[in-house]
Amino acid sequence: MSVIISAAPSPLYRAIWRWHFYAGLMVIPFMMLLAVTGGVYLFKDELNRILYAQYLIVEPQAKAPLSPDEIKARALAVLPGTATSYLPPNAADASAVVTIKGEAGKQRVYLNPYSGNVLGILNDGGAARSPIMLLIRKIHSLDYFGWVANRVIELVAGWAIVLVVSGIYLWWPRNKGVGVFRIRSGAVKRPFWRDQGLAGEAVSDRGPANVVFDDSPHDGRFGALVAFILGDAAREWGQHSRAERAKAVCGHLTELFGPLAAKPQTYLDQDWPSEVWSAGCYVGILPPGA
Repeated sequence: MSVIISAAPSPLYRAIWRWHFYAGLMVIPFMMLLAVTGGVYLFKDELNRILYAQYLIVEPQAKAPLSPDEIKARALAVLPGTATSYLPPNAADASAVVTIKGEAGKQRVYLNPYSGNVLGILNDGGAARSPIMLLIRKIHSLDYFGWVANRVIELVAGWAIVLVVSGIYLWWPRNKGVGVFRIRSGAVKRPFWRDQGLAGEAVSDRGPANVVFDDSPHDGRFGALVAFILGDAAREWGQHSRAERAKAVCGHLTELFGPLAAKPQTYLDQDWPSEVWSAGCYVGILPPGA
């Protein structure tokens, strides 16, 4: 005979779990966007050096580089306008950069500091230092999507608070005898026996539950114990009513796992010997001569 005891969470717990789930659906896509674009932007200098190597890297030479005024003059000769900034090379193999404000807006002219040759022209990326990194930065800050995205991110920030608060509630141990900060190998929420450091498995020679297993789902959204009444005890308890079996089994589980097992939300039992085809549990065994 097998018995299933289910210790499902309260309606409040289930409601908060649903809100936690909905908040996650709202927040996670934006969190992933911010994490990916932020991670890319964090390495902007390294990525710019790879993507714009033809503009940023030159062959080192033994002679001294040209003066800043001469480099600016070379840049203005190619791109007329007003030179607003000059960035000298920061290494022997680095180019010089002159920012010029012209008819097309601000643009950067990259020059070889030794020869003065122009390596290329790119739109000014500001602190991002390249058009691609500027695009990544705008996506990260949602400026690329306009004012609507800014309003949406404010809404998402509110849902993020719901996600954190509901997550703390779902994580918080329900058993007062269990500390909040405690290293353990099992789950910290439901099933309740795990809050006490119990595995949910038991073997008893007294019965009626001779063998008990933890049959809870992996996410712990509810607790379930499966108990087996074996041998002669199964035949004996099969003669009792379901209510009598429930009282006896729950009383035994209370001794094993504590008072919370006394009032399960769901109780199911199956009298396997009364089954016509299996005539037993957990498996059907063919008798001699079959």
